[in-house]
Amino acid sequence: GPVEVVAVGSASIPALHAVALDPDRYAKLTLRGTTSSWLDVVRHPEMPGQLTNIVHGALLDYDLSDLRDSLPKEKLRVEEPLMP
Repeated sequence: GPVEVVAVGSASIPALHAVALDPDRYAKLTLRGTTSSWLDVVRHPEMPGQLTNIVHGALLDYDLSDLRDSLPKEKLRVEEPLMP
């Protein structure tokens, strides 16, 4: 059946992509301590572990908030505030 995913820190961005691209495989996504926007990563390159998650050219088409907004509210949970 569908899997529940808990993603912390830099693992949150790949998990968000996976759930947004194939939502039927996942029952719920919980994010802890991730960035709220690609723009935040660009503006704050010192953020630990985030540069490895950048999808080059993504801001031309979408931001992380678009991925979060694409999920039903009952499928997404943010337990800790998004950075920065």
